[in-house]
This record gives sequence, structure tokens and C-alpha cells, in this order.
Amino acid sequence: MKDEFYYQLRDLLKQTGRRDIVVLAGDLNAQVGRLSSEENRLGGQWGLHGGRSDNGDRLLQLCADDNLFLASTNFRHSHHRNATWRPLSASQAWTQIDHVAVSFRWGGCIQDYRSFWNACLDSDHALVCARFVLRFGGVHKRHRLNVDVSKLVAPASSLKYQNELQ
Repeated sequence: MKDEFYYQLRDLLKQTGRRDIVVLAGDLNAQVGRLSSEENRLGGQWGLHGGRSDNGDRLLQLCADDNLFLASTNFRHSHHRNATWRPLSASQAWTQIDHVAVSFRWGGCIQDYRSFWNACLDSDHALVCARFVLRFGGVHKRHRLNVDVSKLVAPASSLKYQNELQ
């Protein structure tokens, strides 16, 4: 079942263009923990401590295969701002299982990622907020040089111009 989900997700990602901005966000039930130095291209160094689940391995493999950057591990916040799920029992640890991944090329556009625990939400998941700042290159106009040809009628300018051409 889990593998089928990731196969379908891979098929969906294959349909995207090379220049498309891909944002993968949601409750993936994937604990990735802290990334090793070999994995630092896939995300940041601020994932929550703890083990890595098999879904975490699947998510990191998906990021590696499809050039995604795991932005949810890229920002240093307190434990409660990084944790996205809290168990009902106090004996279990809070974990980070909700993630945001973006096309590697656009990884720098995510300026912040954090979770908000609100008393108004009756859920064991936190509200996750990622702040995107997209900057696109503007269209550059070619400035046209305006030449005042009426000055060539003046005898002094006309003579100077003819001398320059020779």
C-alpha cells in the first residue's frame, strides 16, 4: 500500500515539466530525523532528532530521484515549532511527520517552515505553515538609441560626420 502510493506519486511527478515548480506538502507519516552529511543535498540539518521510519526512507528516496528539496528540515526552530504530530499519550515523543518538499531549483524560495499548535484545533497534528517568496526575473527592454539626424543638416556637423566616415 505504501509502495503503491509512492509509485503513483512518482508517476505524477514524471508528468511535470523540467521548469515547473513542484511543491509536495502533506501528512506523509515520514520521520526523516537529522540528515547525514551524504544526504545534506536533500534537505537541511534541522530535522527532529529520532529515528527514521521506512516512510522517511521512501520520502528521501523520492526527493533524491525527483530532485526535490525537503524544506521542512531546513529551518532551526524550537522542538515544538518543528514537531507536527503529538501522540495522545505523554510517553511517546512529538515527531515531525508532515513535510514540505519543493523542486531543488526553487528550494531557496521557501523562507520559513514551522508548525503552530493552536488550542482551537482539535487535532493531534499541528497547522504547518511554509512561507514562499518567489522572485522571477523581469523582462528586460532593449533601449533604442535615438539619434537626432536633424543635426546632420548643419554644415559644421555634416562636414565633421563626413570626415569621420572616411
